[in-house]
Amino acid sequence: MVNFKKLFSLISLFVFFSLIVSCYRNSALSYSDNPQTFKDVFENYWMKMKSNYAYWDLDTTNWAAVFNKYDPLFNNLDLNKENDIKKSVSYFRDISKNLLDNHYNINFLNPVLTDSAIFPAYDRKSKLISFHPPYPYWKIDTNYLDKGYLMAKNTDFINNGEALTVLCGTIKHKILYISFNHCSLSESYTSPNGYYIKYALQSYFAMLNNLSDTIKGLIIDVRSNLGGDLNDLNFFAKHFVNHQHLYGYAQYKIGEGIYSYSTWLPALVNPNDNYNNIGKPIIVLADNFSASTAEAFVMFFKTLPNSLLIGENTFGATGAIVEDSSMNCGSFTIPDFMSVQLSSARFKFINNKIYENIGFPPDVFIPFNSTSIQEGRDLVLEKAISVIH
Repeated sequence: MVNFKKLFSLISLFVFFSLIVSCYRNSALSYSDNPQTFKDVFENYWMKMKSNYAYWDLDTTNWAAVFNKYDPLFNNLDLNKENDIKKSVSYFRDISKNLLDNHYNINFLNPVLTDSAIFPAYDRKSKLISFHPPYPYWKIDTNYLDKGYLMAKNTDFINNGEALTVLCGTIKHKILYISFNHCSLSESYTSPNGYYIKYALQSYFAMLNNLSDTIKGLIIDVRSNLGGDLNDLNFFAKHFVNHQHLYGYAQYKIGEGIYSYSTWLPALVNPNDNYNNIGKPIIVLADNFSASTAEAFVMFFKTLPNSLLIGENTFGATGAIVEDSSMNCGSFTIPDFMSVQLSSARFKFINNKIYENIGFPPDVFIPFNSTSIQEGRDLVLEKAISVIH
């Protein structure tokens, strides 16, 4: 079974960390104490969720009622009994099954539970008729590219078992195409083993910044891109703007209160010195496993007037994870028992809508077609090609 904890190597969704309001430390709760009983485990979990969860004003889960129901149940479990430890997983799964935060997941640290994990968003999506797992589209999309295309990999950067793969080139000599399967571009670009990624990206940016008149449009493919480093957004998108470009807003948890939030802060992409006014259609491809930073790419490009989104609704994990243990917000750990991943912030698009647990909708919906994929055809890419004349 795929370890979906590893699917989301996700960090902050915003390129303006210097503006972030730091989350306050919680001095009233001894979160660092090692739990001695299941009551300790549950009450630490409940209190940390109460203070760290970013969606309590939107989530329908009654957190007070959760405490009243489960505190006595956990109190009846013995932290030293294997069966009780296993039973606790079902409790935590039931508690969290409807949580709005699509980054939320639990990775258990207790050795009895090494094969257990909780990922409510994936569980919900896997029950949908339209569900399909991530697919490496580059395996068939090379068939559409002109001779001389570039495909580069860096095995130092792995997500969901797949090495970072960048595919770029032209299609019918009139479309500039690029795809990347997770957001490790900027880090790989400067890494010791990132030569091939760097060469492919430099070649793409050179073509982008000096577009031939024969190029009639662009295709940017972030399907089955599970996210990653938000630095990739500015690293890539700066080539498309000549001024600080607003694409949404972020709001952080800043205190232990259940509704303690920062003000909404602007999410910006900074311009590139070598900006070239594209002025041509930009087609973005996304699917149900375009998540987190990949969704930031989608929403950024949707703020450009010449863009079109084709494919499926994105995953709906639009929040941010700040991996900083000194902050009393977002992800946390119950020592020796479990690690809980949470968004530290939530994001809203420039239309003031939050797409968490909803996903960003395409302009042209084309569902995943396994039959066509098996035949070596990519119907989504074919539609994008047909749009660009």
